Amino acid sequence: MGDTPGKQDALEAGHLHYTDRLSFPIHQLSAQLARVVNPLFREFDIDLNSSRVLVLALERGELGAGEIVDLLLLPQSTVSHMVQRLERIGYIERRRAGADQRVVTILLTERGRLVADACNQRSIEVFDAMVAPLAPDQIADCRRTMDLMLSALAQLR
Repeated sequence: MGDTPGKQDALEAGHLHYTDRLSFPIHQLSAQLARVVNPLFREFDIDLNSSRVLVLALERGELGAGEIVDLLLLPQSTVSHMVQRLERIGYIERRRAGADQRVVTILLTERGRLVADACNQRSIEVFDAMVAPLAPDQIADCRRTMDLMLSALAQLR
């Protein structure tokens, strides 16, 4: 009875209402995550995506720009601007890779390593709070389910 006409029409057509589709709470989770963490990274003059680049570089050492695009699923132009900005504020340095001068890799500077460590610690704290209500098997199930959905979406490209 509390359904809106639009919601009822969608249900009758065999479709979930927009806010009932799994993509909607995924969006909300992503937006809420950004809302929580962006203030934590503000003192470093970066946002969530930039912090992810720094932490990935911390974990992997040298990191290619193409690798960042593939891991974060962001457009090349977005990654290029982000890398330029991180270099400008002194957190990373860019290098041309060996024989193929078209390939750019990034490395953390000493200052960048300190910021990446701090970002990683804050990320762990937020992750721990986010999954606190879940049992370990629920976390693993979530991860497997998300991997399946990412794989299915990759097939649509």
